[in-house]
Amino acid sequence: MSPLEITNHDYQITWAVCLLVGFPLAMILLGEIVHHCRRSGHQMANPFGHVRILILPPLAIYLLLTCVVRLDASELFPRLALTGFLLGLIYTMLTFVKAVLFVDSSEGSWRHKMPRILVDLIRLTLVMVGSLFVLSAVWGQNLGQMLTAFGVGSIVIGLALQEPMGNVFSGIFLLLERPVQVGDWIEIDGKTGEVAEINWRSVHLVTRLKELIVVPNSVLAKGQFKNFSRPGPMLSQTLEIGFSYDDPPNKVKRVLENIVRQTPGVLQEPPPSVQTRGYGDYCINYIIRFYLTDYTGQFDLRDELLTRIWYAARRESLTIPYPVQTHIQVTPEQMAMRQKRVTAQELTESLQALGLAQQTEITNRLEQVTVRSFGRGEIIIRQGQKLDGLHLIVSGRARLSLQDETGCQQDVGQLGPGEFFGERAIISSQTSEMTIAAIEDLEILILNGDLLHTALESSPRAIREIGNVIQSRDRDLRARRGSQRAA
Repeated sequence: MSPLEITNHDYQITWAVCLLVGFPLAMILLGEIVHHCRRSGHQMANPFGHVRILILPPLAIYLLLTCVVRLDASELFPRLALTGFLLGLIYTMLTFVKAVLFVDSSEGSWRHKMPRILVDLIRLTLVMVGSLFVLSAVWGQNLGQMLTAFGVGSIVIGLALQEPMGNVFSGIFLLLERPVQVGDWIEIDGKTGEVAEINWRSVHLVTRLKELIVVPNSVLAKGQFKNFSRPGPMLSQTLEIGFSYDDPPNKVKRVLENIVRQTPGVLQEPPPSVQTRGYGDYCINYIIRFYLTDYTGQFDLRDELLTRIWYAARRESLTIPYPVQTHIQVTPEQMAMRQKRVTAQELTESLQALGLAQQTEITNRLEQVTVRSFGRGEIIIRQGQKLDGLHLIVSGRARLSLQDETGCQQDVGQLGPGEFFGERAIISSQTSEMTIAAIEDLEILILNGDLLHTALESSPRAIREIGNVIQSRDRDLRARRGSQRAA
């Protein structure tokens, strides 16, 4: 064997040993790196995985064919292996760039604002251009002819796929301009939904009824749509309602303003407003304007607002007329008799706990007893508000709360049917030391100060009962305020 043959034989053995040992070790090492990156959530997991799958195997095959088997590099199989290696190298390098620049980019940076679809399109274009250069370098193809064929083919494909490609480029423009984002609520062609996905072809909307609406990108790009989540989270809403011509407009607007300001979810800035809209056939129309931040909660908020308006109208003797033209006349005597039959029985049952059930003075002066209804969540009396009488609960439950030094409301207790509050009304010019709100629909009877004094003059038991309640609540309030100061 000649020295040259011996040298070539040693060369082949060296490469064979290197590939036999180095390739498995490199695959194992990269596998551990990929596993560690995926377990820690690192963005380099995919690039290292591409090195392990797309670069190492074709490189090992190419070295095996050219350095061990000693095939000529211009033969078919070495060319195929080299082509696979170069294409994998180009794709992997672009994946590394994407992971370094665009994955985990800070919000608000140009990298975060760059649409993913555009990044993928640029990467695909670079891979195709790199493939042309690989074909030219490895297979000896004419690059000019390939570019010409590529351009002609692109034109033919573009004409054949004009509408799908239009959706793709419309999607790119939408992502660049960003008029909509995932999570926005938009309305298009009378259909409203939350943007769940923006992809190459379409935008996916999910309605409040959990229906999926697929809107092509070209429809959004060419048409008009409303985005309720832009330019900011604040959303304006209007609500129209009618009241009787007999109700003074200023009183109606004052009541409606109080209701809308006290409804949870309504923003205080900008302040809500109530305006007279116009004179209808059977009522005066008022429009309420208010602002909120949660689009999905607007329907629940409107429900809560309309519910509170009904209860407030009952308490303030306001009339929401029916849209009919039938005239029903009820005399004051009929109204008084109907009110008397309703409240006399309720009043007797409510006064039993105080020992005032036999007080004919109260039942004879029934017109001085006020019946009020409150909806769930409404505030009956605020802390520091002047008391207008003793409040007897007929049905429902109420929550008592105390405002601490930080301005937060701390629950004190609850009251149910047969219990009362506002007991300090027997002392003139007294204010409530607690806030009382309705836990559920609540109906109460209110005995004003004069009527209450008259009834208590001949009822020692009622005086003792109310006195005990005052002392007990005073002790609880002092204890709570002491614990708040200590805290």
